[in-house]
Formats: sequence, structure tokens, C-alpha cells
Amino acid sequence: SNLFDASLVLLWLCELTLSHYLYVDAALIRTLRLARVLRLLRLIRTIHGFDALYIMTTAMSGSLVVLFWSFVLLLVVQTTIALSLTQILAGFFKNTDVPVAQRLEVFEYFGTASRSMFTMFELTLANWTIVGR
Repeated sequence: SNLFDASLVLLWLCELTLSHYLYVDAALIRTLRLARVLRLLRLIRTIHGFDALYIMTTAMSGSLVVLFWSFVLLLVVQTTIALSLTQILAGFFKNTDVPVAQRLEVFEYFGTASRSMFTMFELTLANWTIVGR
């Protein structure tokens, strides 16, 4: 515990002195400082008044795997729908009976795979009013 604090102070001093001569990645130093703050979670376990807080933090850390797989599933569904819409609308873009302005407007949202993916991202996060019009 004290060695970790001492190493952080030592790294901070190195950063201060070497920053004038060498490039030191400040993000690494910030990450180590964050690790020091996270050590407080171990202290919270020992205090009996914080039992509920300990249960909540362990439940949140346990749900990270579920959150990751939910993100992966949502990404797969969005990508599948986006690519399907791009393929379905390919004939619409080539149709000369439809006015060019209307084709360009639809192309703006679903013309390429990346545009469709971005539009699906917007639709999922409740910015659907612009696309829905």
C-alpha cells in the first residue's frame, strides 16, 4: 500500500523532471492515479456501514460481462439491418422514375454501408425523428 503510493510519487517526480527533455505519456500516469483511487474500494469492504455500497459496486463490476455481450449483440443486429437496408435500397437508387432529389435524400441516410450503420446508430439512440421524416 505504502510502496504503491511511493511509486506513484516517484513516477510523478520523474514526469515532472523528464517532461522537459522527453515525451512522457500522461495517460499512463493518470491511469496509475486512478488505480490508487480504486484501492479505496478495498477499504470500503472493511467498514461495516458500507455493506450496501460494496454489494452495489460488486454487482456493477459483475455486470460488465453482460454489458459487453449486450453491446456485441446490438452491434451485430444494427450491422445486419444496415447492410440489408443498403442492399434493398440499391434498386431504389438506380430507379429513374423516382425524382433525383428524393433518391439523394434517401442516399444520404442509407446509400452506403457506413451511412446505413450511422443511421441505425442514430435510430437506436432515439434520434429517429430526422430519419423518420
